[in-house]
Amino acid sequence: MNAFQKKLKILDACKSGLDWAKGQTDIERAWWMCQRADWLLWLAVKLGVAEKQATIATCELAKLVLPFTKDHRPWTAQIMAEHEAWDHGAETRDNLWIAAQDARQAADEAKERGDHAASNAAFAGMYAAFTAAEGMNKQRATGIAKVVAEAAAYSRAAPAEREIARQSMQLACTYIVRNRINASLVTAAWKAHFARSKTRSKSGPRLATRSQRATQ
Repeated sequence: MNAFQKKLKILDACKSGLDWAKGQTDIERAWWMCQRADWLLWLAVKLGVAEKQATIATCELAKLVLPFTKDHRPWTAQIMAEHEAWDHGAETRDNLWIAAQDARQAADEAKERGDHAASNAAFAGMYAAFTAAEGMNKQRATGIAKVVAEAAAYSRAAPAEREIARQSMQLACTYIVRNRINASLVTAAWKAHFARSKTRSKSGPRLATRSQRATQ
């Protein structure tokens, strides 16, 4: 495990991310080389930067696939989430949760009909609303990236075309995330985080003096 992988492991990165990082040496290069939008979202929020930008990016990812559904519920969820992301406090948490649940119901109904493109698109609206209400976390980052890619894939009939659509959408998602989240903020937060960790490890636990040991 290289030094970069060890740092990611400290941050509790997933095994797939650690395996991918084997060929990486620094955060700057890794940020631009990564083709997983969920990893980019997770890392930014894990480092404590760009919470608002991560929510905006999630809304934009959902918007990519909403045309695959005619149901108004996921559209409503996405619009409310985007409104909240740009104007914090515009929507109440309860309203966002209701919109997210409505979008989830639309997704389940579309899945029952066998319309997987519409189902995944509706789930994207759900994730946007949940993120606006509660903030980004690993589960939501993974969820939004997966359903957007799957919606694009299921919008194609031929299996070969589906994989191309999936990969193309995954790449498009990374462009959106990197466009919204400033790489310099992530880099600075990464360096600051591990500089603090290094300082703490150097100081270490203080040894008790002879008089203190005598009273223990």
